[in-house]
Amino acid sequence: MKETNVIATTPAGDDARADRATFVWVAGFFLAFLIVDILSSMTEVARFRLDVDPAKVAIYEISSVFVILVLYWGIARAVSLATPGQHDWRYVVLVHALAILIFSAVHISAMVAIRKLVFLAIYGYPYIFTDSPAREFIYEFRKDALTYCLIAFFIIFGRQLEQQRRELAAAREDAKRSHRLTLKCGGRSIFIDASDIIWAKSA
Repeated sequence: MKETNVIATTPAGDDARADRATFVWVAGFFLAFLIVDILSSMTEVARFRLDVDPAKVAIYEISSVFVILVLYWGIARAVSLATPGQHDWRYVVLVHALAILIFSAVHISAMVAIRKLVFLAIYGYPYIFTDSPAREFIYEFRKDALTYCLIAFFIIFGRQLEQQRRELAAAREDAKRSHRLTLKCGGRSIFIDASDIIWAKSA
């Protein structure tokens, strides 16, 4: 008898695998954004003849993106705790609203700490973030909220793609073993024996 090796998977393991793949895309997206943002800032400095050190602009942008990518895994955890469509919408809103506040607070605190260390190491004087913490928090929070939602969307979308890939692989394996086709109709799966098919036409 021919033995078939079956690799057991778990939902958490499948999500973790999908999140790792999604992280590569998210990192690539933010890297491209980082390059464009730095070049655009330098263009503005040259255009208006501003007295701004281009190296400082790079430090500001790189420190922010670095912290965001580190916090990616926290967002993935929040998505697992409150996935839209799988949990009650009120619970989803509550969890992600709290997660956005935590994400923004950590992002701001960590990037400011990095900038202070880099400024002391390179320039010999401390980095001053703001003279109005409330104003700057609101300014940064708006961007952080959008960033969080964008990354969460990528994570959810990546997990859905991984689920579709698994379903397709399982359908192909089932077709080879039982000569049965699996068709999707909305949210339903329809199983048809290959021997029962007389003809087929695409819609």
